[in-house]
Amino acid sequence: MIKIRLAEDGDIGEQKEIWRLCFGDSLSFIDYYYQHRYRKEETMLLWTEEKLAAMLTMIPVKLQLPREESLTGRMLYAIATHPAFQKRGLATRLMDYTHRYAEEMKDDFTVLVPAHQALFDFYRKQGYREGFYLREAVWNKDEGIKEEKQFPLRMTKITPDLYNKRRNKFLLDKIYISYEEREIFYQQSLSQSSGGNLYALDMPGVQGCAAIEGVGKSEYLIKEILLPEKFLAEALKKIAQILAAEKIIFRTPGTQRPFAMIRETGTFPLGLGSERGAYLGLAFD
Repeated sequence: MIKIRLAEDGDIGEQKEIWRLCFGDSLSFIDYYYQHRYRKEETMLLWTEEKLAAMLTMIPVKLQLPREESLTGRMLYAIATHPAFQKRGLATRLMDYTHRYAEEMKDDFTVLVPAHQALFDFYRKQGYREGFYLREAVWNKDEGIKEEKQFPLRMTKITPDLYNKRRNKFLLDKIYISYEEREIFYQQSLSQSSGGNLYALDMPGVQGCAAIEGVGKSEYLIKEILLPEKFLAEALKKIAQILAAEKIIFRTPGTQRPFAMIRETGTFPLGLGSERGAYLGLAFD
């Protein structure tokens, strides 16, 4: 017998075990998540054989439309099935139930970020389609980035609330996913735990920002860098100098590749696609 419900007090221990088995994070990180980010009312659980078999988190998000009101949705995050119950279609059942729940709660959509390219086909069969795109490229110390003009840049650590203000201002004229401040705080914790942080990027007349994580020795992932294109090369050069980076993978708004998938609840025909340049950016992946 399968039962799906929101999390309750007393469920955390079993959730932590699934998280450890599926994602391989350290116990200290898992404890941090459940102390600072976890909300039982945002966690959907699937039980079978009287055991917790699958779980996911529903992060509240908004889709900001230029000169229009925002739409509410939920990002499906940390979708996991206990290894003993995998290959039974339980995650699909849980996602379908969660999507119907979102519809009942009058949300306009659910969104998710596939962990790798092969999952796009899998989620497409579940009713999701590409809706958010970005540009991803690599900066290498040996190759460098050629620029015709240098711009003075100041890079400083920034608080989640100020980061979010800069992010929303930069993306004002785009179709994009916006977050509550606590989600930006969570991103800061992810960045700091890996040797990165949230940063303000200041140039004359420009206020940008970047969320940076360490992914290896002298290697960093800029999960989001928001600056006008003409300043990007100098910013990457400065970041590499400050962090002593030899390699930087960076993501910016663009239409180079699909990044996240969306499924409308039926209450609003969003019609997103690469030609509209919808942007998600931070995904906590």
